[in-house]
Amino acid sequence: PQAIANGANAFSRLDQGRDHADLLRHLAAATVLFAPQEFQVQHAANLANALARAELRLEPAWDHLSKALRAAPVARLDAQAVSNVVHAAATLHVPDVALLETLALALDALPPRAFTPQGAANVAWSVA
Repeated sequence: PQAIANGANAFSRLDQGRDHADLLRHLAAATVLFAPQEFQVQHAANLANALARAELRLEPAWDHLSKALRAAPVARLDAQAVSNVVHAAATLHVPDVALLETLALALDALPPRAFTPQGAANVAWSVA
């Protein structure tokens, strides 16, 4: 999962991933080859962020990432992961109530100082 997330993150940064959409689709499809519990929170959040940057709403990958993030203990959902996933879900209009409820619990548990200005802005934009 780490290699998938790292590759997707790198290629999504090149022209917002538009020129590499086929590669990103392939990497996203590979996520389902791993059990959700094999994903670390950071890797799932980075992959969600990469898909949003490339404007790719791929349901099987999102469903799988959602399962991985919902299965993680709330304490492992740090400010960066929460802000990236909330922003990605809002950008792609992903109506995943269960995931958003999990992220809301994590958001409530995090102190405001845990967020960078960009992370706070991402959360604020996403819920607006």
